[in-house]
Amino acid sequence: MAIVLDRFQVLKNLPEQLTAARRELPRALPAEEARALKGSRGLWLTTPENLEEDQLQQLTALRAQFPSLAQLADQREALRQIFEEATLTTPAAGAAQLAQWSASARALGLPAVNKFGDTLDR
Repeated sequence: MAIVLDRFQVLKNLPEQLTAARRELPRALPAEEARALKGSRGLWLTTPENLEEDQLQQLTALRAQFPSLAQLADQREALRQIFEEATLTTPAAGAAQLAQWSASARALGLPAVNKFGDTLDR
């Protein structure tokens, strides 16, 4: 039985995990810092090229304030790039790229990312 990786389903699941990580983070922060994340979901989930200038500035400030979420957002973009990479012409090359991405994402140590990695590995 062949296993098929559906780009849409994979790229749909990771933002859900990004949102879960964004929700986990405030629990460990002082109340004032946690409020800075309130209402920022759209900024984190929209690809940067689709943001307006003021939104991009807000996201840049949030990325500086919350580096772990910035790293997670970078991982999301890296995963998106794997699916857009035209030079990946074999399943083995794609699997190798995904395995490398998964190891890099798991190194962030965020439970939501580990859950996504488990799903991707399966």
